[in-house]
Amino acid sequence: MTGLEATLARIDDIRSRMAALSAPAATTTTSTGSTTAAGGDFAAALLGATGGTGATATSALGGTGAQVDGDQVVADAKQYLGVPYKWGGTDPATGLDCSGLTQRVFGDLGVDLPRTVAQQRDVGTAVDGMANAKPGDLLVFGSHHIGIYVGDGKMLHAPHTGTDVKIAKVYETPTRIRRVVAAGDGVLGGTPPHRPSRRCARRRCAPPDRRRPPATTRSSMPRPRGTTCRPGC
Repeated sequence: MTGLEATLARIDDIRSRMAALSAPAATTTTSTGSTTAAGGDFAAALLGATGGTGATATSALGGTGAQVDGDQVVADAKQYLGVPYKWGGTDPATGLDCSGLTQRVFGDLGVDLPRTVAQQRDVGTAVDGMANAKPGDLLVFGSHHIGIYVGDGKMLHAPHTGTDVKIAKVYETPTRIRRVVAAGDGVLGGTPPHRPSRRCARRRCAPPDRRRPPATTRSSMPRPRGTTCRPGC
């Protein structure tokens, strides 16, 4: 059978299956009581005939799809710069409010967020302070405002009536910081290990064998230049 004849035969087979589907779909019951529709076989046959592949979208809040990171969150959010603020707004064509913006951005990436600030402030993983914030993290201010951290002490947000979505300096310390997706460097919540400063390393943060002698014996020893430590470093 030539390639053309095989293709024509396949088309006839699909047509016959389509004709069968025009009648009420029959179902069969297995020994466990489950039923399957005849259309499922046809869908598989049609998929094989056309050479296509199926795909499903999975939320990054615990699904198994491709992982979204904070860099993607920031990149997507920037497309809404200049959109006017609208209280209760969820459509960029007419305007967005602060939580409508964050919900829209994460939704673009397949991550479902609840609608209001009071709900969004509990999603994801807690981040301990601005020093540990990463681009893509949510910055929460009480129960009235929320924005997306973009790095360098700045956030992307929809401020209030009469303004547009913009990037601005983080104007006050957030009451909460939430990490919904992995940061661009792969960090997901938590606090990085302490790295002692050069001054701190000479005192309590240094290993025992490298600490300076206690005060009772130190006074009789010459003090090397440049080793002065202030209490509480």
